Amino acid sequence: MLRSMTGHGEARKELPSIRVAIEVRSVNHRHLKVAVRGPDWFQVREAEVEKVARRFAKRGSLTVHLDWREEGESPVAGLNLAAIDSYIGLLKSRISSVPPEILGAILQLPGVASTHSGEPTDRSADWAMLEPVLVEAMASLAAMRLREGAAMRREFVEARDRLMAEVAVIAERAPKIVEAHAERLTLRVRQALAQAGIPASETRADLVREVAVMAERLDIAEELVRIQCHFDQFLALLDDEDCPGRKIDFLLQEMLRETNTMGSKSADVEVARRVVNIKSILEQVRELVQNVE
Repeated sequence: MLRSMTGHGEARKELPSIRVAIEVRSVNHRHLKVAVRGPDWFQVREAEVEKVARRFAKRGSLTVHLDWREEGESPVAGLNLAAIDSYIGLLKSRISSVPPEILGAILQLPGVASTHSGEPTDRSADWAMLEPVLVEAMASLAAMRLREGAAMRREFVEARDRLMAEVAVIAERAPKIVEAHAERLTLRVRQALAQAGIPASETRADLVREVAVMAERLDIAEELVRIQCHFDQFLALLDDEDCPGRKIDFLLQEMLRETNTMGSKSADVEVARRVVNIKSILEQVRELVQNVE
């Protein structure tokens, strides 16, 4: 099923002494990228968090935020002055002074500020309790991404129908284009021969050959067949389980190539107008595809 790369999921758990809330947000990204926010002991488990995330997502930039609150103890704010001095020293090695507005950003860097004191060093039991909550939050995210994917699929099918309608007009118009060009060419040749006083019968073979060459140059039958095949493949990819976003993006490039070829070969005003319509629809689809997993 089609899945969006944007979404939101959350899960909560309350114990007699602990309240836990995990929030997961996802946006577009070429690959799977997981960022962890929360207590230091949770951030160092980024590898385990990513392992869980890979069970539910293949692409996207995910931010996992943990809100961990222990009842019965007052949070004590603390600053790691050594870490602050280290960060400021690194900045001063590049610039002469640290602007005041930078200090707020320094306080948000890892290891600088702490809201808990005397935390235990072994958090294995806490992680064992927390992992099911993370799984629930990721499942909530995956469900939302799936719902958005279903809505996107409907838009893709509608766009495909519009594309097929435009191509159908071009396919109906194509034979008439060749006939019209052949008639104009024949008329011009006859007029030129009449002005030169040359009998048309003497150049009939050459005229037939020129008309045949022109018909071959204007023929877009192959392009029409290929783009119809692309439409069929496009529909099949919408139900592909293996990250169809990249495949659809590549397929759209092939559709655009066939469309450009039809426009350049036909040299017809009506076809040119339909080609512009097709390009507009393909661009809309391409923008939407950037959000497909």
